Amino acid sequence: MAMPVIIQAQNNSSPYSVLGIGDIETSYFNKYTGMANAGVALGDERYINTTNAASLTQLRQHYFAFETSMRLKQVVYSGAGVLAPDNKTRDFAVRRVNLAAKITKNWGSTMGLMPFSTAAFSFTTSKNIQGTLLNVDAQYHGEGGVNQFYWSNGYKITKNTSLGVTSSLLFGSINQTEDILSNELTSTLTTKNNIYLRNYYFNFALQSKLHINKKWESTYGITYSPKTELFAEHSLNVADGATVIKNEILTNDFFKLPANINAGFALINNNTYTNTINAQM
Repeated sequence: MAMPVIIQAQNNSSPYSVLGIGDIETSYFNKYTGMANAGVALGDERYINTTNAASLTQLRQHYFAFETSMRLKQVVYSGAGVLAPDNKTRDFAVRRVNLAAKITKNWGSTMGLMPFSTAAFSFTTSKNIQGTLLNVDAQYHGEGGVNQFYWSNGYKITKNTSLGVTSSLLFGSINQTEDILSNELTSTLTTKNNIYLRNYYFNFALQSKLHINKKWESTYGITYSPKTELFAEHSLNVADGATVIKNEILTNDFFKLPANINAGFALINNNTYTNTINAQM
C-alpha cells in the first residue's frame, strides 16, 4: 500500500491568475499532454487516459496501473520596466497522482488527484487613499487554487462503444493579500481575503470506433460537463500591524463554472500512425 503526498511550490508565474478562481488547467497531465491534450477519441491498454472516462475499458484485463505526472514551467516576461533577472519565473510541481484497474472484462476504473485551477501572482502598484491626496505603494499577493479528487469509470456497452462518467469533488481556497506601505503610515495595513470553494463536478463521456478496412480504423469521442456552481465562502481579515481591525465572514456566494463540451476524431493506420483532432467549447 502507498499513500501519495503532493508537495507544490508556487510563485508569481501567472499574473492573470488574479481573476476568478485562477488559471483553469487545460491539461490532463497524461500520455496525450504532448499531443496538445487531443486524447478524447483515443485510448491505450497500458496508460490511463483521464481525458475520456469511456477509454478506461481499453485497459488490459487484470491490469493495475499507477501514474504520477510532474511539470516544470518557466515564464519570461517582457515590456516597459521589466528587466532581467526579475523577468523570469519557474514552477515545478507534482500535478497528478492516479491509480487504475480493469475490474471486469467490460469495466475499467481509475481514481486520482490533480489541480483544477491555480492562482499564483505578485505585483506592486500605486494606490490613492480615498478622501486624501496621499498615494501609497500597494503590494498584492495571491496563492492557492482548486483541487480535483476524481473517480472515473468506463463501461463497454457494445463491442465498439463505451460510456463513462467522472465524479469529482472540487475543493480548495484562494488567498489574496493587500499590503499598504507608506512613509506616512506608522505600520503596514494588511487586508487578507480568503475564498473557500467546494462542490461536486461531473463529466459524462462516450467513445466509439469503426473499422474502415484492414488498415484503417476511425475512433470518435465526446465528453460533457454541465454548468456547475462552486460554493464560495469569503473571509476578510484587516490588520494594522499587530492590531486586528476586522475579522469576519463576508458572504456565502457561488462561482459559476460554464458547461463544457470536448469532442474528438481520430484516424489510425495499422495501429502505428494516428491522426487526431479535438474541439472544445
